[in-house]
Amino acid sequence: MPEVLEHMKRLIEEDQQWDNLLFARITYNKQRLAYLYHSRNEKEVDLLMHETMHLIDHIDWASLEPMKKEEVVGSWEDVNSSRISQRDIHIALNNLACILADIEQSEESAKLFRQLQDSGYVLNGYAFSKYIYSIWKSEGLGGVREVMVANKSFEFPELTKHSPTLVEIGDQI
Repeated sequence: MPEVLEHMKRLIEEDQQWDNLLFARITYNKQRLAYLYHSRNEKEVDLLMHETMHLIDHIDWASLEPMKKEEVVGSWEDVNSSRISQRDIHIALNNLACILADIEQSEESAKLFRQLQDSGYVLNGYAFSKYIYSIWKSEGLGGVREVMVANKSFEFPELTKHSPTLVEIGDQI
């Protein structure tokens, strides 16, 4: 992983005017956070978390295209396309929020999931299970109940498929 992260870092540093810079930075930070967490480097996780949340808080949404043209996901056109639409950045933030849940950064994860939902982004079952997990860890069962009542899109047993530790609170919801 260190070599992969180094290549990603060099790519980001190569051109500060690159269209995909914001998407790449969010993706790089997500991967680096996971690596640092698994390396048990708490100080670096905290520093990178602060840097990442600062980056997110200062996104200029108005400068991003509302939507890019629909492409076939996984096509060469998709792989080589620009990632400067609001949808693309929402996807990067969704992926970051899921990783934050996995690395026990529950408050930040829940905050990002709320931002995504407030902006109209619809969470899939996997992301919603990570959101519920983050709410549970940061706000307790009361917060989980509120979110579950407000979002009737998913049944609780479906969420435990993606986040098995949620089974622990199943009887209390």
